[in-house]
Amino acid sequence: MFVDEAQVVIRHIPYKSTGAMVTDLIGGQVEMGVVALPAVQAHLKSGALRAIGLCGKTRTPATPDIPTIAEQGLPNYEIEGWFAVIGPAKLPPEQVKRIHAAFVAAYNTPETKDAMAKQGNVIHPSTPEAAAQYFRSEMTRYAALAKKPVFRWIEPPPRTGNCDADLPCGCPQPRNCRHCFCRTRGRPDRPGVAGRTQQRLVWCRHSG
Repeated sequence: MFVDEAQVVIRHIPYKSTGAMVTDLIGGQVEMGVVALPAVQAHLKSGALRAIGLCGKTRTPATPDIPTIAEQGLPNYEIEGWFAVIGPAKLPPEQVKRIHAAFVAAYNTPETKDAMAKQGNVIHPSTPEAAAQYFRSEMTRYAALAKKPVFRWIEPPPRTGNCDADLPCGCPQPRNCRHCFCRTRGRPDRPGVAGRTQQRLVWCRHSG
């Protein structure tokens, strides 16, 4: 979503856990990440990490000094974290209402609200009907995003460095240094790899 709105090229690095990603963020192995606020609050307070912006449409009371991404020039960018209570498709309506009422009552207690606020979470229980509509709108939204090309074709700059034999980015570091994102998949002159598309990413921390 951010890549589409900001029109930038970013290399996605999948992680098996939030903890592993946060560890690499602190250690400098990756330069940015999207993570739930409660998972990094302690690191933000200690100065180990710096917040760039919140993904939601409003600031959170737990960190009122952190602006939203929308405030910083991407007005259409909004991603809210959410949880849903899901039951069988044929669950009787009276049971749906009973379960919904129990969850609303639990989340509206002062103790729960206080605990959620300390974690940077703001809970707004909706109705079953509103939740169903939200599911449909999110499916439509992300389906449209998934159909867009993930990578943009970028012509490589003149060869001035040696970080990659195929796609030089001007990096003075040894070939294939860990900060270089200049790679080719399915090169036009090597089309024999089935299932691969022609994709180029040309960017390096050292070359700017």
